[in-house]
Amino acid sequence: MALRGPDPSEGHHSSLSQFEDYPFTASRLSKGERKRIKSYARTLFEQEGPGSATAYLAGTRGYTNFRPDTLIGKYLSKPVDYERFRPIGSLAFQDLLGRPMGESDFAQAVDYAKAMGVKDPSAFQSLLTQRIASTPEGQSKIKSQADIEWESERGPMARDPKTGNLLRGFFYYNPETVAQMANSMVGGA
Repeated sequence: MALRGPDPSEGHHSSLSQFEDYPFTASRLSKGERKRIKSYARTLFEQEGPGSATAYLAGTRGYTNFRPDTLIGKYLSKPVDYERFRPIGSLAFQDLLGRPMGESDFAQAVDYAKAMGVKDPSAFQSLLTQRIASTPEGQSKIKSQADIEWESERGPMARDPKTGNLLRGFFYYNPETVAQMANSMVGGA
């Protein structure tokens, strides 16, 4: 039984040649597919940042007729508009410190992000969160894992009403909770 389909060209001398050529044709992109990849990468760059665009382009490296390295370099060399990251910084300051972010705070965060080479919004948020947590203000207001474990045993940790700092080792007195704890220690007597 003979294979039906296109006849092998003169350069091929076996009927298996159409199967031998399959990996080569499968590893090539058409012109439309290349345009679609570039367009989607541009959209990712504009909406999410260079990190998302370069990660997407890095996944297309296996094609024999498409080399995304120059496009990746182009996206990574573009200057970053850090003003777009201001809402991210504002939320981080509000969530972690309970106060709005000042201009000097934002300027310091941008300088630090530039020095670290951060160009992606999620990386900026991560960097800013770590930076806030490492400051003395952050250490006095943000609960550590030990604080959370302490709260699970004794109840919510008290805070200074004026500054919002944690009062480690103190909790709010609740007569009902104290009575329950005393009853559980005595054995329900």
